[in-house]
Amino acid sequence: LTSNQWYHVTYVYDRSSLRQTVYLNGIHDGSRVTSGPYKGTASVLTVGAIPSFDERFITNNGFIDKLTFVPRVKTSAELLDEATLVAYYPFDNSYTDLGSNQIINSTSVSTMFDSSGRFNQSLLINSTNLSYFQTTGFYYLGQTNYPYSFSLWIYPFVNDGTILQVSSSNGWCVPMIGFDISGRLTIQTMGTNGIYAASLTSETLPLNEWTHVIMTYSTINGIQLFINGTFMVGNNTVTSYSASGQISTITIGTCPSPDTCAVNTTTIVPSQFQGKIDELKIFARELSLSDIGQLAQAPSLYSSGPSSFWQFDNNTLDSISNLNGVGVNSPGYVVPGITGSGYALNLIKNNTQYVTIAANQIFANTSFTVEMWIYPTSLSDIFYGLFSQHEASGKNRLLHLILRYQRLYMGFFSDDLTGGTAVSTTFTWYHVAFVYDYRSRTQIVYLNGYQDGLRTPAGPYLGNLGAINIGTFFDSANITQPFSGYIDQVSLTKRAKSASEILDDATLTTWHSFDSIPLQDSGPLELIVTTNDVTLATGKVNQALNFNLNSSYYQIQRFVLLGISNYAYSIALWIKRTSTGGGTLVHLSTQTDGLEWCVTLLGFRSTGEIVATNWDYYGKEVVGPVIPINVWTHVASTFSTINGLRFYINGIYSGTTGVMNYGAAQQAIILTLGNPMAGGSCNSSSI
Repeated sequence: LTSNQWYHVTYVYDRSSLRQTVYLNGIHDGSRVTSGPYKGTASVLTVGAIPSFDERFITNNGFIDKLTFVPRVKTSAELLDEATLVAYYPFDNSYTDLGSNQIINSTSVSTMFDSSGRFNQSLLINSTNLSYFQTTGFYYLGQTNYPYSFSLWIYPFVNDGTILQVSSSNGWCVPMIGFDISGRLTIQTMGTNGIYAASLTSETLPLNEWTHVIMTYSTINGIQLFINGTFMVGNNTVTSYSASGQISTITIGTCPSPDTCAVNTTTIVPSQFQGKIDELKIFARELSLSDIGQLAQAPSLYSSGPSSFWQFDNNTLDSISNLNGVGVNSPGYVVPGITGSGYALNLIKNNTQYVTIAANQIFANTSFTVEMWIYPTSLSDIFYGLFSQHEASGKNRLLHLILRYQRLYMGFFSDDLTGGTAVSTTFTWYHVAFVYDYRSRTQIVYLNGYQDGLRTPAGPYLGNLGAINIGTFFDSANITQPFSGYIDQVSLTKRAKSASEILDDATLTTWHSFDSIPLQDSGPLELIVTTNDVTLATGKVNQALNFNLNSSYYQIQRFVLLGISNYAYSIALWIKRTSTGGGTLVHLSTQTDGLEWCVTLLGFRSTGEIVATNWDYYGKEVVGPVIPINVWTHVASTFSTINGLRFYINGIYSGTTGVMNYGAAQQAIILTLGNPMAGGSCNSSSI
C-alpha cells in the first residue's frame, strides 16, 4: 500500500474450511488454510492499533471509516461490490443510495418518478428548463487515473443534452455521457491534454424505449462505450484521466453551468436531457465483460462455452473444434478418469510422453481460460508441463502453464505468476485452472476451484505461432519438461471465466434439473445416467422426476471423488413426498445393483422423519423432522472432516454429527436416487 490513499480492505475467515482470505479493493489478495480454528475469547476489540505481547500497543497514523463485522463468510461478489460499487440509485420512488456507502448528499430539481421504469419506477426528467438529480461525495472520481464505470438505463424522448456530468468545487467539470451536436451518443473524459471523446459513428439511439448504457475507463483501455451489453466504440489513443483531486459531484440530466463547464472543448452538448433514467450504478473499477453482460440483462453475450475440449477417452481428439492431438512417445491411458467411467491420459516423464496439437491457436492479445484435472504420480523434479505454446524464448512469447516446485505456475516468459499452494502425490485428483483476462491484464490461477494466485498488470501474451502441447512445455533452452501422472478433461475457453464458473467446474460434480427427456447430467463431467420406471411431472422449478413404483430409480455413475475417504461433499435436492413412512432418497454403492460397498445417505424413517447419514466404518446420522406430504421441501447434507455431517432443511440448519471421518470405498461410487436396489439392508442407520 502507499500513503495518502483510501483502500478497501477485507479479512475473511471460513470456519468450515479453516481458510483465511484477504481482499484489497475487492480483489482476492491472498489466502491460506490454517492448522486450526481461531480460539481467542477476549471481550475487547481494538481498532487502529495492534496489541503486542508485552501489553503495549503498536499504533498507526491514518483514517479508518465504515468498519463492519459480519459473523459469516461473505462471497467474493459481495466484497467486490462493497469495495467498488460506490453508489446505486434504483429511483424506485426514492433518491436513496442503496449501495453500501449510502451516500446522503443528494438533491433534485424539477424531477419526478415515473411508474413505467425499466425495473419498477424510474427518474423522469421532462423539463426544457433546468431539471436534474445531483449527488456528492465521490472520492475516487477525483483521483487521477483511478478506474471508474457508469451503468444506467436511459429512455430518451429526444437525442439531445447531457445525461451524466462529473464536477468538483474547484471548477473542474466534464460532461461524460450525453449526445453530440448530431444527436449521437457520446462519452468523454478529461485527459492530460484536455477532453477526449468517443461517439457512435453511424446511428442514433431509438427514442421512447429503454437502452442500457455503460461507460468504462481504465489506463489500459481508455474510455469505452457499451450499448445493451455490446461494445460500440472507444478511445484508447489517450488513456490518462486528469482528475480534480477533490471530492466529485455527479449530475444526472443536464450540465448546470454550460457557460463554464468544458467550454469549447466538449463534444457533448452541455444542455438539458429529456427522458427517463433508471438503475444508475457508479463503480470505482473498470467493469469486466461478464459484469457488463449481467448489468445489461444479456449474460449470454459473454458466457460462451469451450472452444476446444480434449476428453482423453482412449484418444487425443478435440470433441469441439477438431484440434486433434498426436501422442508423442506412445502415452498410455488409465481407467477410470475423473468421470468415473472414461479414460484419462497417462504420462511417464522419463519416457518424455505428451500430446502435441499442430493446429495453430491464437492466444496473443486475447483472454483465455485453460482447465484440466491432474493426478500427479511424481513431483521430484522442479518443472512439470501441463499446457504450453512455444513461439520463441522472448518475453511474453512462451506460454507455459505448469507445475513449478509443486505449485501452479502461469508463465508468458519473464511475465509470470506463481500459485501459493503445493500439490502432492497423495493419490488425489486436482482441478487446475489458468485464466488470463486481457481486458484487465490479469493472470489468475485456481486450485480445486479456489483462487491460488493473482498478478496484475501482466501481459498480454504475444505469441502467434507454435503447436499446443498438453503434458509438457519446452523451456527457454528448448528442453522438454513433461508431466508425470494422469491428465483428464482439458478445456480451452477463449474468454476469462469468472471465479464462480471455475468453482462450479471444479466442485459441481453432477447436476440434474429433470426438465426434459432424455434425462442427463448437465454438470461439467456429464456423468452416465440410467433410469427405470420414472416419469416427468410438475416440479418445484420447471419439471421434476416422479418415482411412483417400487421399481423406480435414477442412477448416476461414477463418482471418483466421492469414493475417496474424508473427501468433502454436499448433496442438495428438492423433494415432495406423496406418502408417509420410510424410503430411500440417496443410496451409494460400488455396484449397479446397490451392493458391495454401500450406504444410504438420505432417506426416511418408518415414522416419517427425514434422516441424513454418513459412514465412518459404522453409521452416524442426523434425524430431522417429519416432512409433510405434497409440499416441496429443500434438503441438503454436507460433510467435511472439520464439521462432520451437517443437515439442512429449507436452508435452515437442522443438526450435525459433530466431528467425524468418512470411510469411503476407495473406488468410484454409483449414486442411486429413490431406491436402494438390492442394497436395502446396507448401512442405512434408521432409514
